[in-house]
Amino acid sequence: MSKIARQPDYIPKNQPSANMPFLTLSIFILLLAFFVVLNTNSDFEIKKASPVLESLEKQFAKKFWGPAKYSTENSDKDKNIGEGSAKEILERLFASSSISFELKKIDDSGNFVILLKKNDFKRALSQVTKGLKIQGHTQKGKVFENYLNIFTQISIMTSNANSNNNYIMSVFIYKTNSNKNAEELTNYKDMLIKTGVNKNSLAFGIKEKNTKKINMVELYFTR
Repeated sequence: MSKIARQPDYIPKNQPSANMPFLTLSIFILLLAFFVVLNTNSDFEIKKASPVLESLEKQFAKKFWGPAKYSTENSDKDKNIGEGSAKEILERLFASSSISFELKKIDDSGNFVILLKKNDFKRALSQVTKGLKIQGHTQKGKVFENYLNIFTQISIMTSNANSNNNYIMSVFIYKTNSNKNAEELTNYKDMLIKTGVNKNSLAFGIKEKNTKKINMVELYFTR
């Protein structure tokens, strides 16, 4: 009579478990979900991004941000390249964006004011601080880049509050019937600081009610 071979009652160590693929897939999905949430909640910080971009530019000799100057190194020297050079750079950056504005010279010392609509100012600030978000993901495009250039240049102009060449940025709005004027200026302040503007070089004010300019904001740059 032939004997029936007995099946081993143990699984060899080198034989993979049938559940291993499912465990691996589960871990992969958990990691993917973690990084998706992390990316969704992340913020874009100009102060951290600018040195990296500058380093890449030096290595590959390529301009990432057009005519904007984003280097904080030797910023005083940059702001002294001809009278009103900072004004001219900022004017070009506003002109290259979709923002309608008017720039007026205050005096011969390089002081000037930029007048623009509140909605344009809010949109530019919001898109730089929060990003152009589509389905929860930041969408970086030409519009975002143009706005980023503007506030990067402003952050450079206001970078050193103790320098004679430093600009003070004063944001003025016109008084409305609403009691939220102070809250509006506080929101501007918070967003400007997030873009990299030196908080010690910022000032804010409310002008008397003017029905023709009630939807306007005035940005004064003085030194």
